[in-house]
Amino acid sequence: MKLKSNIWKLLILRTASTRLYTMILAVYFLTLPGVTIPQVGLYAAVGYLTEFLLEIPTGYLSDRLGHKKMLVLSRISALLGVICFIVGSSLTWFILGSFLTSIGFATQSGTYVAFLKETLESLNSKDKLVKTFSQIATKSYLISAGLLLVASALTLVHITLPLYLNLFIDMLAVIIAFSLKEPRVHIEQTSHIPVQKVLCELKQTPFLHWALFSSLTFAFQITLSNYIYPHLTVLGSPIVLLGLIVTLSRIVSAAVAQKLSHIEKIKDPYKLARIDIMLMPLLYILMSLSSNYVLVMILLIFVNGYSRGRQAFISSYLVHNYLPNSKYAATSLSVMSQINMLISLAVTFAIGFIMSISYQIGIFTMGIGLFVCMLLVYFNGIKKAYK
Repeated sequence: MKLKSNIWKLLILRTASTRLYTMILAVYFLTLPGVTIPQVGLYAAVGYLTEFLLEIPTGYLSDRLGHKKMLVLSRISALLGVICFIVGSSLTWFILGSFLTSIGFATQSGTYVAFLKETLESLNSKDKLVKTFSQIATKSYLISAGLLLVASALTLVHITLPLYLNLFIDMLAVIIAFSLKEPRVHIEQTSHIPVQKVLCELKQTPFLHWALFSSLTFAFQITLSNYIYPHLTVLGSPIVLLGLIVTLSRIVSAAVAQKLSHIEKIKDPYKLARIDIMLMPLLYILMSLSSNYVLVMILLIFVNGYSRGRQAFISSYLVHNYLPNSKYAATSLSVMSQINMLISLAVTFAIGFIMSISYQIGIFTMGIGLFVCMLLVYFNGIKKAYK
């Protein structure tokens, strides 16, 4: 059945969204003539700002014009982004690449889960959203782990080869995106709700509180990834091991995405927030205090894996439990992604100068900042929402 084939195609698209060059991009950039460490934060910040500005507009357009169209645009943008990184030899090219890559993330954010939701509704299986998405996420993380291992090995030949591997995968993903079957649920949708009303309805649920809290962990992890890999090379880590970090992180993410749904079924989900508050900032602080790259790698694997695995689950969890208007799932989830990008943008600008002085001081500062932000959101949002 053509519609059912969307599920395995979405698995491919989700896997293709993994940027296999993440662990080497900043390291490669810093080998170019005339570049500096703060410029890493600059091109990353341009990406965050782009994604932040486009999140809700693209989510709303996706709900109105069709989720398939946005998924196609997402893959084309990602393809153009990696081409910029390959041919570029200056900050300008990396800014353009970051801009296009972020368009790819913005147009996919929210749309992916919304398209899966509509596919399952058309197949009369809407109650299987969380389970199906968790399965897709688990398989995607495991496949990505294998691809990242290959990308890591390719760095032994040349540091830019992971970019070429991603180029091939992105070309395949564009073809897959064009072959998706538009679910009948979306085709039959005729109602129009202003985006302002969608946002007002979200305020009546715990959606925004939980989205903000979850975004803190994920956004800080995204920001950390811009600086931690150059820091590891300074500590003495071989470049090939950087790929191993991302590979093992994906395996941890797969385990988290698979098992977290059972934990979230407890009567008071806000109690899980307390674990995050105590654990995640502590891991950042421990990373900042260690000069042993092996220990930093182990801590980083857990930070990356837990953050991404939890974020993958929380998207489907929020759609299933808290969205008041299911026809606008992409718009609603884009709000969560926009929160991610806003936090990432703010932290990147705030921490860039400190990182140029000392990576360890910068990571320590991020740990303290994460702890304070999580406490504020917990006491003013999460705890009140579940009382």
